[in-house]
Amino acid sequence: MPAYARMGWQNLINFGILPLEFANPQDYDRFAADDRLEFVGLHAALKEGKDIRVKNENSDRIYTLTYTLSSRKRAIILAGGLINFYKSQKQPTAV
Repeated sequence: MPAYARMGWQNLINFGILPLEFANPQDYDRFAADDRLEFVGLHAALKEGKDIRVKNENSDRIYTLTYTLSSRKRAIILAGGLINFYKSQKQPTAV
């Protein structure tokens, strides 16, 4: 599990927020407050369980971000959070 507190980590996922960490911790210090970031292939990478790539548009550098999520937790993130995930799983009832 990442360096997040377990409860905080789970709450991020429940609200559809992807808990990411830098693959190289020193990369954190290479960002400024006004940097613009572009996530490259975020949806596809998350769907396939691969690392996330982020491009710093100010410096044209690309960084690798990691996460530790089961396929179910990735599905929750991709649905936009736990409520949306359960709504998508609900089977319509016959009338």
